[in-house]
Amino acid sequence: MRCTKAEQARTRAALRLRVADLLDHIAKETGDGRYRRAAGHVLGGKGGRPPVDDAAALRLAQALCADGTSKRAAALTVARIYSAAGNVTAMAERIRKKLGRK
Repeated sequence: MRCTKAEQARTRAALRLRVADLLDHIAKETGDGRYRRAAGHVLGGKGGRPPVDDAAALRLAQALCADGTSKRAAALTVARIYSAAGNVTAMAERIRKKLGRK
């Protein structure tokens, strides 16, 4: 007996969920995040880091630039205000790049 395309799709989806659950379980047991990422890929998740919401920081940096501050100085000033401890340089660079796209 042949399965319809809809039945095949449901079977594949169920199998992907079971594989993802198994990978999540392995990740919890081993503490290895690679399995959690693999589960995300199995479910069709987007790879890479999640985007950072810099909207408020970017608005402030744009206002500083509108007042004549250089993009570099504005990005550094905003990063000092908004960044988590120790991440000032990384945030300043990220804001500077985003300012360049605007």
